[in-house]
Amino acid sequence: MEPDGRAQIVGLLYPGDFVGTLFTDRSTDMIAALSDADLCVYPRLALEEILVRHPAAGRWLLRRTMATLAEVRRWTPMLARARAEARVAALLLDMARRCKVEGDALFHLPLSRAAMAEALGLAVETVSRHMTGFSQDGLIVLSGLRGVCLLDRTRLAIIAG
Repeated sequence: MEPDGRAQIVGLLYPGDFVGTLFTDRSTDMIAALSDADLCVYPRLALEEILVRHPAAGRWLLRRTMATLAEVRRWTPMLARARAEARVAALLLDMARRCKVEGDALFHLPLSRAAMAEALGLAVETVSRHMTGFSQDGLIVLSGLRGVCLLDRTRLAIIAG
């Protein structure tokens, strides 16, 4: 939570992702589900014991943590410098990849336009304008509030940089 009471989205989690802080007593992060979610909660001490007893589990968790860090490193410069159009294109491609969408299959965006805007540091009107523009340019097809088909991933990737 920001000092002025606003929340800032600093990461997106998808099925199979791990969230939390090991080896500390408390975490200050707030987690909010923006769509239906099933969670598996592991008590911290029990998880730490499992990691001590099963080194392979610790290696798996370390790999997942390093993959998450790589995602953050990939997104940080883009969010700091990229044009709005590039941010929206990159997020659409990332959501399709993380949701394991094949080809131009219809999928439901896990975020509303407002949540996309917040995650990208943009106004909701900017996200909506670019989504409409991508649709008019034949790059995507919009269906309802959250349905989308990515018709031209190559062009979206070029826009995303």
